[in-house]
Amino acid sequence: KQHMHIHSSIKPFQCEVCLKSYTQFSNLCRHKRMHVDCQTKVKCKFCEQNFSNSTTLNKHQ
Repeated sequence: KQHMHIHSSIKPFQCEVCLKSYTQFSNLCRHKRMHVDCQTKVKCKFCEQNFSNSTTLNKHQ
């Protein structure tokens, strides 16, 4: 059942801060750390967008 959420449009796990929804609880947990970890933002040198960690920044670039 949990795996089937990935292949459907059902996103039962929602962030209470920004209301973004996820198909898996683990993805929601990873997302929530971004809200908590505001002190460690890294900025893109090309567009100056902020990211919560260097992994996300590298994916962006």
